[in-house]
Amino acid sequence: MSKIRNAQQAVDKASSLLALDEYETLDEVNNIARILMAQLQIIELYQMNYTHFDIAREVGVNEKTIRMWLSADHSPTLEHLIKLAKFYRKVKGSP
Repeated sequence: MSKIRNAQQAVDKASSLLALDEYETLDEVNNIARILMAQLQIIELYQMNYTHFDIAREVGVNEKTIRMWLSADHSPTLEHLIKLAKFYRKVKGSP
C-alpha cells in the first residue's frame, strides 16, 4: 500500500486504476471517481492541519477508513462522500 501524500499522487493513482482496463461497468468507474474526490479533499484537509481522526469524526467513519480511501484501497459510499464534501466546503468557507 503506497502512501498518497499530494494531489498529483492521488491523480496518478486514480489514473493508474483507470488505465488497468479491468473495470467492466460504469459503477466501477464511479468508484474510482469517488476515490479520487475523497483523496483530493482529504489531502487538502491534511494541508489545513486536520488529522485523519478529525476527518473521520466529521464524516462518521473509522480513522482507518480515511487511510484506506487515501491509499485507494476502498471507495467511499456516496453518503460518506457527501459528508466529506460538506465538511470540506465548511472548512474552506464555501456555501
